[in-house]
Amino acid sequence: MLNIKEGENIISVYRRHVFVFLLELFPLVFFAIVTVAIAFFVVFMFFSMFFEITILALFVMTLFLHLLWIAIFITLVDYYLDVWILTDERVISIEQKSLFSRVTYEFELSRIQEIEVDVKGVLPTLIDYGDVRVRTASENPDFIFKQVRNPNKIKGAIMRAKEKQALKTSQ
Repeated sequence: MLNIKEGENIISVYRRHVFVFLLELFPLVFFAIVTVAIAFFVVFMFFSMFFEITILALFVMTLFLHLLWIAIFITLVDYYLDVWILTDERVISIEQKSLFSRVTYEFELSRIQEIEVDVKGVLPTLIDYGDVRVRTASENPDFIFKQVRNPNKIKGAIMRAKEKQALKTSQ
């Protein structure tokens, strides 16, 4: 459960780019199409000769498709539950590690030392997604906004929030 402090406002919520989710989904959908095509090929080729083989092929196809639905569900859960929240006081990182495992980090905006944007490759450059690495003055590891849309805008939003927070605390 996410605890927002009294008087703290959420500025924005970030998730990985949808294109990254579709790239993860593509092999699963492709494998499902191939599985169905092979099963129907076996059914139509051997239906009149070997009825038992066609029943077995349909059973195996159904089993594979159920496993693929589970894999697609796990991919969707991982995509949707990886979230980074920027508030006017801190940054909260919630990363889904597996279906029943989640890691949450948070740090105050005043602890930010450096923000780095990393966009590698042709597709990330064209579609404008990449990683935003935030280094803090703590022993915690760097905070990485993984494969997010508009990483330079996110960097700017964090810097503006840090400046506003610094102004607020100096007054």
